[in-house]
Amino acid sequence: MRIKLPIYSKLLILSSVFIFALLLIVAFVIYSFKVQFESSSYNQLLNNLLQSQKARKEFQAKKDLKYYRNYMTYQDLNDSLLKPFEAKPVIIELNKQFESYRNELKEFGSFIEQRGLNENLGIEGKFRKDIHAIETTLDSNSNNEILVQLLQARRREKDFLLRGSIQYVSNVQFHISKLIELTNKSSMSNITKNDIITKAKNYESSFVNLSILLNKINEYDKSLTNLENELIKTLVNLAELKQSDASLLQDLQITISIIAIIVSILLSILISKRLTAPIIELVRVAQVVTLDSNYNQKVEIKTGDEIGDLANAFNIMIDKISVTMKKLDDTNKNLEKMVDERTNELQSEVYRKMQAEAKLEAAYMELENANYEIKHALEKEKELNELKSRFVAIVSHEYRTPLTVINNSTFLIETFLHHKQYDKIDSYIQRIQTSIKGMILLLDDTLTIGKIESGKVTVYLKQINLLDYLDNLIDELKLIDIKKHKFIVENYSDKLNVICDENILNVIISNILSNAIKFSNEGSDIIVSVKHDDIFFYVSIQDNGIGIPKKDQKFLFDPFYRSENVQTISGTGLGLSIVKKYSELLGGSVSFDSKIGKGTTFYIQLPIAFNNSDDLVVILENKKVNTEN
Repeated sequence: MRIKLPIYSKLLILSSVFIFALLLIVAFVIYSFKVQFESSSYNQLLNNLLQSQKARKEFQAKKDLKYYRNYMTYQDLNDSLLKPFEAKPVIIELNKQFESYRNELKEFGSFIEQRGLNENLGIEGKFRKDIHAIETTLDSNSNNEILVQLLQARRREKDFLLRGSIQYVSNVQFHISKLIELTNKSSMSNITKNDIITKAKNYESSFVNLSILLNKINEYDKSLTNLENELIKTLVNLAELKQSDASLLQDLQITISIIAIIVSILLSILISKRLTAPIIELVRVAQVVTLDSNYNQKVEIKTGDEIGDLANAFNIMIDKISVTMKKLDDTNKNLEKMVDERTNELQSEVYRKMQAEAKLEAAYMELENANYEIKHALEKEKELNELKSRFVAIVSHEYRTPLTVINNSTFLIETFLHHKQYDKIDSYIQRIQTSIKGMILLLDDTLTIGKIESGKVTVYLKQINLLDYLDNLIDELKLIDIKKHKFIVENYSDKLNVICDENILNVIISNILSNAIKFSNEGSDIIVSVKHDDIFFYVSIQDNGIGIPKKDQKFLFDPFYRSENVQTISGTGLGLSIVKKYSELLGGSVSFDSKIGKGTTFYIQLPIAFNNSDDLVVILENKKVNTEN
């Protein structure tokens, strides 16, 4: 008859087996750890003993108290290591041995201290003082025979300290007696004799005391060595025994653990099989119902536990689902018909909305384009108004002065003619001509800007020796340089020939050199530097002038723009704009660095061989370039 148990009871049986196996393993682990701890304590005791022995030997050799403290510290550590096991008979006996060892160590340390921790302390220190005293007295009296006896005594003394034989103590006493005898027979004064004899007896007494103490130290050293050897042997045996016990326990622990695990696994398999088989059957039927929609499947489980109750509930649920699904099928058919009708209506509505949105988007795009064009036109108009304002201001300013000069000069010429003062007329005619040239120059610059903007500039190319060209240009500028600047040419491109428009190149470089002359101090340096690579040549022009304010630098190449610090100096504001546009026309660029009060450096970069397929480019070969651009 099969026993029917609830799932709870089955799981409780399985858990109890696991807990029992776990407790058994934990008990063995704890006991094994205890044995291992005891074995480790014996090994630590052994190590402390060896360290104590080493410290004792060092204390005996070096007579340093730190070694004494060291080996006594190791004894305190040993006491703490033995305390957890002090109830065991073997540990009681071991404690007695360690107590005996500790007492002898204290005695041994006491004897070392009595001997003296250095050559000036203890019995050995007194012995050395006595020997030095008698040596000093004998040296001052110069008695060689007595001194020989003292030296013999010292030699035997050193033999004793080296070898430790008691025979040398007798030898020392013999030579001291001989020294006293010779002293009594000598011709020295009684005071000297008494002094030597007293010091000799003190030396003999100190040496005998030292020899007795050294013998005691040696005896204790041997006794301590024997005790240490016995303790080492005992601790080694105890450690090996405990290690053997630990190994046995470890093997037993592994065996029992394996058996417990195997039993637990078998029992787990048996119980889990009883638990999982009905669940697997239930899952199988559930999958058939879910995948195949077969609501006629039933679960046949009669375990008499909770899973059996679950199977019965599952069967009832399947029956109810079957009835519900039939109702849902009927409802779905009606819904599908309604959905199809509504879908057609929605599609028509969506199509109408899409058409409306497309028209709205097209209208929006047209509005955006119109706004952009209006905004662009307004910006252009604003720029043109600003340019017009600057042009009117510049032209008004630049034309007013020469027109005033012309007007005044013509009035004065008329006056001089009336008074027949013909010698004064020439200078005023020259003034009129100079003013007219300035007005023509302003007009030419304005026309040049217009031609560049409209793309009507023709480029006439020819081969130019750059260094010769610069030398000639600088010589021309020196003739009109009333401030007498010093021009310095730094040439890194000897015999460089470039293909370029000479007139345009002249406008670019002469404009910048003219500004350097105009805006720098009298007699200052103007440095022109030339270099090149495979594609471009570079001309830099550096002055030590007034510099360009930081806020004006970004507008410097705009037409008619002038910096705030040059408003009192004549100029149109067109020169640098023309320089920039001409540089870009030739496929190059212009830039600058400037600091107020320290000067400005312009950097011109142009191609060595200008190459452009434009119809406005004319190549000249040994022809004079047209001066009108």
